[in-house]
Amino acid sequence: MSILDQAEELRQKAITLLLQEREAIDEKLVQMGYDGQPRETKRSCSNCGATDHNARRCLKVKTAETIAG
Repeated sequence: MSILDQAEELRQKAITLLLQEREAIDEKLVQMGYDGQPRETKRSCSNCGATDHNARRCLKVKTAETIAG
């Protein structure tokens, strides 16, 4: 058996072990209630609550600043 064959064998064993560890971690996550789906979070403006912009781009703040200035 050549060195390259030994290296490939070790690589395959490492992959197998990592896959087993991942399966164990996935099982633990499922037990804890994690379903693996990304959470859908929507950002909203902290000034007015609209979801199409953030506080930095809020039109209400700009309007108030324009009136005051």
